[in-house]
Amino acid sequence: MENIRKLPMLLFEQKSSQSSVDFASVLRKKIRECFNEDPQSYSKEIKELESLRNKAVKASRDVNGCSLLKRYYSQLCLLQNRFKGLKESELQFSWIDVYKGNVVTGNLQLELDAIMYNIGALHGELGAIDTRSRAESMKVACTHFQCAAWAFEQLRDNAHSHKSKDMSHEIVSFMYQIMLAQAQECILEKSILDNRKASIIAKVAAQVIEYYNSALLVLLQAASNGDSDNIIDIVGSKMYKEWKKFVEFKISYYGAICSLYMGNFCEEQQKMGERVAWYMSAEEKLNDAMKQSKGIDRSEIDEALNFLSEVIIGKLTNSKKENDFVYHEAIPTSDKLTAVKGASLVKGIGFSVSDKEVCGNDIFARLIPIEAHELASVYSEKKDKIIRDISNRIQDKDQDLVTYMSSLQLDRDSLRPTSVSIPDELIEICAAMSVKQNALAEAKEALNKLEELCKDVDKNIKEARRLINEEEEKEREHQNKFGKRAPSMIIMELSKELSKHEETHKQAVQSNANLRSLLEQNADDIQLLANCSAKDLESLLPPPSNVPIDEKNLKEIEKLLEKVNEMKDQRVTLEKQLRDSIQKDDILKKVLSHSQNEIENIFESELKKYDYFINLLNQNMDAQENILNALTKENAKYVETRKALLEHDKMRRERIEQLISAYETLHQVISGTQKGHEFYKKFENIIARLLARVRSVTRVQDEERMQFIEVHTKKERFTNYGISQAVPKLKDYLPFMNSNQSQPMAQDIGSLQPQKPPINEMTSYQPPISCERSTTAFYNPSNYYQTTSVIPTSSQVVSDYSVYTQPSSAVTSTINKPEVAQDPKYVYQAQPQYSQSTLYQNYENTTYKDQYPITSQPVNNYNSSFNQNPSQIPTTFVASANQPIIADPSSNYYVQQPSHSYSAYTPGIPNTQTVATSYVDATSYNNVYASQAYTSQNFTTTYDNSTLYQPASYNNSYSQAYVGVPSNTSAELSQQQQLYSNSNQSQTYINGHNYISQNESSQPVSSEQKLTTPTVAPDSKKTQDPNNLLSQFDPL
Repeated sequence: MENIRKLPMLLFEQKSSQSSVDFASVLRKKIRECFNEDPQSYSKEIKELESLRNKAVKASRDVNGCSLLKRYYSQLCLLQNRFKGLKESELQFSWIDVYKGNVVTGNLQLELDAIMYNIGALHGELGAIDTRSRAESMKVACTHFQCAAWAFEQLRDNAHSHKSKDMSHEIVSFMYQIMLAQAQECILEKSILDNRKASIIAKVAAQVIEYYNSALLVLLQAASNGDSDNIIDIVGSKMYKEWKKFVEFKISYYGAICSLYMGNFCEEQQKMGERVAWYMSAEEKLNDAMKQSKGIDRSEIDEALNFLSEVIIGKLTNSKKENDFVYHEAIPTSDKLTAVKGASLVKGIGFSVSDKEVCGNDIFARLIPIEAHELASVYSEKKDKIIRDISNRIQDKDQDLVTYMSSLQLDRDSLRPTSVSIPDELIEICAAMSVKQNALAEAKEALNKLEELCKDVDKNIKEARRLINEEEEKEREHQNKFGKRAPSMIIMELSKELSKHEETHKQAVQSNANLRSLLEQNADDIQLLANCSAKDLESLLPPPSNVPIDEKNLKEIEKLLEKVNEMKDQRVTLEKQLRDSIQKDDILKKVLSHSQNEIENIFESELKKYDYFINLLNQNMDAQENILNALTKENAKYVETRKALLEHDKMRRERIEQLISAYETLHQVISGTQKGHEFYKKFENIIARLLARVRSVTRVQDEERMQFIEVHTKKERFTNYGISQAVPKLKDYLPFMNSNQSQPMAQDIGSLQPQKPPINEMTSYQPPISCERSTTAFYNPSNYYQTTSVIPTSSQVVSDYSVYTQPSSAVTSTINKPEVAQDPKYVYQAQPQYSQSTLYQNYENTTYKDQYPITSQPVNNYNSSFNQNPSQIPTTFVASANQPIIADPSSNYYVQQPSHSYSAYTPGIPNTQTVATSYVDATSYNNVYASQAYTSQNFTTTYDNSTLYQPASYNNSYSQAYVGVPSNTSAELSQQQQLYSNSNQSQTYINGHNYISQNESSQPVSSEQKLTTPTVAPDSKKTQDPNNLLSQFDPL
């Protein structure tokens, strides 16, 4: 059947117009009336319209002719909506009747109908003349017929009363049905060519029959119309008969084809008796077609009939034989056969007069009425509403989807256990450790060395503590035996310093222990990193083998997740397409091309084209709930797998962090060990120096106690020798009252002469209350002696000592602030009671200074210098700490102690018996009455009226100067008042003022560097302790 012959198609003649139209006069008038524009400025547009009309009425019989007709029709539609009342104007058009040949004249509506008629007729002609030999040509012919059907449909539905009868309602209705039938024929030919199913072909053929039946019905009804304008009168009886015979032929012919394929369908269904009945029906209808074809002088029809006859007869003969000899089924009559319902596959294909591809550029685009803008605005609002509604719903659905997916926390890539990528940091660590495989051993070795240093420091600290504890124990025993005395400030300071170092050492030991603990905790991981290559890092991490996997569940979840992503993407795409389509939609041309009555319908039809996207979006959003419900069910089955995966990932991350932490710990230990070595090198030196000082101080303390014991022993021996064990009486003191009498005691104590004046242990010593810069600024006897006219000289005898004895009246402990002299640096406080008998030498007298300058010359034989003139007093003594200088009591420059022990005293250096080596320049002691200098090494200290200069070089040194301090207390003060080199300080007490300086480093200080005198501390009242003489000299 693929070679079935093609039947000829029916076509209709086009209308023609011989006269031209004068658009200029009418349009110029309308332009001025409607738009108040200059008509002359639109002459070009008017000429273009006239030219377009002339081409359209003589359009070529091809596709280009169709396009030209459609463009002219579109421009006419725009023209009539742009100019109100154009149809009722003087504008006239003339067309020739197709069937009678008379000229018909009418208004713009006649022009529009004639052009639309020609569009339908030309499309029908192009479809009819197509050979339809190939599938593509069949499609083209089918399209032409559908376009023609739409054109005739427009004329049928919008029939107007005008004089042209060839476009009457009956004629255009007949033409419309014919065009649909011929378009369906093309579909039937294409179905047979494609060898479609027999049932489908039968339905398509049945629809062809229906269309032709409809056309025949219109034709018969139009012929039976009793009016004068029936179809026979319009087209003529001959044309009417030809149309009628042709339609009846095709009804019979396609009836035979429909029955033939129904027989084939019954054969497929194994309905052999019914098959024979359908073939018999096909033969019957074919015979009718042959009868009706007589009078149709076309060779194509005869060929088609002959070919179809051979096929039907062959099928019928074979089916009868098979049924008679094989199936023996009953053959139903033709009236018992089920009628075949046709399937319409064609419809009219129209065009839009506002489509730019159809109408081209609007000739009068410059002329747009305000009504068109208003209508376009209304349409835009309708479009915006569509966008708002659909966008709001999409946003709600998207938000619901995001919230739901976030709660599920499902990621397609993490559904199955996968190897988490190893961080680059860990790979770099492994590479670094591969070249330092002995790093762990080196770190342990460094820690061992650090601990050795720690042990050495600890040993020295314990030794220093032992020495201090022993010293404290010896001091307690000494005080228990000889009585309480002031504690050693040096020992106290050393103990405090040692305590600080012990605390520092304790913290350092703890740091070492922490480093050791860190290294031991991470030793295994460090060794693994050292022995592992970057490729084998995965072996150090937990494997995923213990994670339970349900493949069916995972595949379903993956499928649903893919559906979710597809749904989201499709939603975005559809929304974008909808927005783009609405954005590009320009309703203005449609408004201009249709009348006011058609606008609402146009709007509805135009908005319906968005229903496609809206329906798809609604389906998409409706499907979301179903997809999420299915995903929820599958997720519930995935719970156990999820837990196992999360645990595995957690273990893997923790293991990676452990390995990285182990490497960082190794570097931390190495860095800490290096810092520890640096610390202990410095700390070891500090402790070593401290230990040396502790040893030195304890040795000095031992020597001091030994000296004290020796003096105490001598004192006891003296007491036992010169004083009876019985209670002394007045006569016992008589020998001592005679200054010329010698006593046996003198023989025992050597040069201690004389015994007068008697020692008055209750006499009070009171320093001067004021001082001035003058030759008499030093200890002026009038300030504290009974007699002020006596100046001590070397020629005075012992009996004159009473002149320098202070009054016995006691001084209260209240501190009296004296008047401030001109130079506040030399203002003194009244001192509390202190029992002492002291002899002072006013060496600072100007006469002595000028006449007898003192030079710094050591005295090797101090006994030979004691009786020298005061001007020749040595300024420096060289003596051994174990061999104190014993003063000659006949000298004016030494002090008799109340304990009957004597100390060397000279201006500037009191109590030198504890001085190992001292150098003091007496010439620089201006207004300084008594001082002491002490050092473990040689140094030089210079004093003047206002400035204290730091020694040029010093080490572990301190210096002190005391004003008005009794000589027997200097040894105690030398122990109590000290400054240590660790803080690089030097402290000096001058005239009751305290001067302190600090250096930032222990580097030698220039001898010319001056120290700033700090502000004098405010006055305060305090009860003085006789055992702490430093408190007696607080500055004002």
